[in-house]
Amino acid sequence: MHWELKKIGGTYDGKMSKDGSEITGDWKQGDQSLPLVFKRLEKAPELNRSQEPKKPYPYREQEVEFANKKAGIILAGTLTLPRARDHSRRSC
Repeated sequence: MHWELKKIGGTYDGKMSKDGSEITGDWKQGDQSLPLVFKRLEKAPELNRSQEPKKPYPYREQEVEFANKKAGIILAGTLTLPRARDHSRRSC
């Protein structure tokens, strides 16, 4: 198979394995050529994305509320703060 990405000047030429589990070929861009293999996976790998943090977080959380009695509303949210530092090991 042949793929061409004209905007970036790249091409890929590869062949699919008999069982259809992978494509082996070469990526070419400019004067560079590199081997590139695509493999079929059972499940996509789990990515470490900062916008989707997983516990334990590198910060502490505190739920907060502010009541505005005059307006009859409550503003609530999660306050995130740096973890408390150990001040017993200060260097001078």
